[in-house]
Amino acid sequence: AQRFIDAHPNYQDFEQPSGAFLISNADLYYNMAELQYVLNVNDRRQALNYYNKVLELDPEHTFKERVLYNRGFISMVTTKDRINSTRSTDNAAAAGGVKFTAQEFRVAIDSFEDIRSNYPLSPLRDEAIYHLGTMYLLIAADNNAEASVYYTKANDCFNDIIAKTDSPYYYHALYQRGYVSLNQGTDYRSSIHDYTEILKAIEAGKISDPNIVKPYHQASIENIAFALIALDGQDFSKDALGAEDSVLRTDLSMDDYIAIMDIAARRKSEDLNAPKQAIDIMLAKIRKYPLSINNPTILDSTVVLWNSYYTYLDPATRQATVAPLDYRYARYLD
Repeated sequence: AQRFIDAHPNYQDFEQPSGAFLISNADLYYNMAELQYVLNVNDRRQALNYYNKVLELDPEHTFKERVLYNRGFISMVTTKDRINSTRSTDNAAAAGGVKFTAQEFRVAIDSFEDIRSNYPLSPLRDEAIYHLGTMYLLIAADNNAEASVYYTKANDCFNDIIAKTDSPYYYHALYQRGYVSLNQGTDYRSSIHDYTEILKAIEAGKISDPNIVKPYHQASIENIAFALIALDGQDFSKDALGAEDSVLRTDLSMDDYIAIMDIAARRKSEDLNAPKQAIDIMLAKIRKYPLSINNPTILDSTVVLWNSYYTYLDPATRQATVAPLDYRYARYLD
């Protein structure tokens, strides 16, 4: 095919009544690209070159939508692979030089944005928008100065998909939006909402792909726990906001609720040295499930943590705080 194109650089055939031609070299490049895409799965750069040639020769090609998608996908994957490979083999580059940027992703971004803007009914549109969002996330993570700009761009993509609850990318977009809220640190409750919806979808069988059920479930548990912790900021002396009954949905399964609260309490106690707030979270779990056989053990743990909390208080604060022995009696009498 390449030899034919080289011999006939301006090839056109099957002229139509309109004066247009049914077949041209752009069509040949398209077919060559499709073959390369299927036959050479380990290196699709040649396919990318052919797709680029299609648009160069015929900017409004009949299969432009598919050309744009494949061009964007190949460019995105090769860019990710190249940068990640460099980072894994060059510590200096990983530390400072090689980053995900809009310029690095320019071909992929332009291709997917074209589909987003000009093909509203395309079956490839949601997938293209989802890929856009994930690229914007990578750019945000690597560029502190413009992080908020690209987090906003990412969320715009995910919100576009989430607006259609029947989209096959609905839950993927919801998962990523929760991640954006968590990383921006501006709306932890929204992140809790999104990840809770993921948990409920898994419970209802709406997310059933075995490749993502387990990682989505575990990540949602851990990210909700992190968000509960983050609600308090750096003030560890106040009551834990994550322990308020209104923060988590009442229809969470018992196993998911307990897993979330266990992680939050443990991190409050062990990682943040915030025993008082760890106690708040433990007591919230008892309120939620007052007949649980584990409650006596939880109460014992709160007594130990209260003693630790009281020990490090300054004398003035101690006078206004329940002493460990009194706390112990109060808890067991409850």
